Amino acid sequence: MAKWPISRIRFEIARLDKITGLNGQSLEIRIGKATQTLGSFESEKGKPKRFRFSAHFFESDDFSHAAAIDTIRHEYSHYMVLMTYGRHPGGAHGNAWKKCCRRVGARPERCYSEEWNQEMLSREKEIIENWEYQPREKKEE
Repeated sequence: MAKWPISRIRFEIARLDKITGLNGQSLEIRIGKATQTLGSFESEKGKPKRFRFSAHFFESDDFSHAAAIDTIRHEYSHYMVLMTYGRHPGGAHGNAWKKCCRRVGARPERCYSEEWNQEMLSREKEIIENWEYQPREKKEE
């Protein structure tokens, strides 16, 4: 079983929806083959389309739980900007995006840091124990 199946990602998005009042959990989620990008949020003609996350990272034991959660929140913040402002004022990682990051608990930083990931790996047990996800018994994506 994948370390981060789509159901686990969708759980975090649904949790963020409760905070924001949005409906990101209804969007398609894809696990892709990117090795340079952790995730992305895609829209088309001003409408939200999908979230995409990298199997290279999300299925790796070397990718911390905290880094995965932060990546999901990072991409959700892009979705939140689109739904709140209709576009990305100030650029994709501008002030509106940073404000959304802070609201959902993401680090308002554009790039992933391996040093931060290693620090989070050292605290993995504590982080996992404080997160609410409980996998379902039935087989999911």
